[in-house]
Amino acid sequence: MDFRVNIGANIGGKVFYDSKSRRSVATALKNVPNYWNDTWSVENPDAKFPRYDDPSISMESDFWAVDGTTIRVNDMTLSYAVPANFVKKIGIKSLRTSVAANNLWVIRNPLKYKDPDSSYIYDYPTLRNLSLGLNIGF
Repeated sequence: MDFRVNIGANIGGKVFYDSKSRRSVATALKNVPNYWNDTWSVENPDAKFPRYDDPSISMESDFWAVDGTTIRVNDMTLSYAVPANFVKKIGIKSLRTSVAANNLWVIRNPLKYKDPDSSYIYDYPTLRNLSLGLNIGF
């Protein structure tokens, strides 16, 4: 049996909330990131974020920077070679099965509202793939 895993990590640095998410205003046809639930108002003066209609939101500043550490399980493969003495009994030379998966988990994502590999909030996320394999040798 073989087990392989590839984990990618970016340690440190800074990433910024993207400008499209900062300028997002909820409409009947458009969602906004959930961090806008914690915006300043008279009822919420200790909020983490300013009002979404504040004109300074479109300006770049350190306020929008967060720790860029990202950890993702990129690839994982599990394979099993059926023992030769069993395989010969069923009339074949070799038999191997495998399961492989790509983009399984994001363990640490600095910006929870989007995929860490995408540039903007509304980019299509990285797809998760699952593959099954069977190798038969005659």
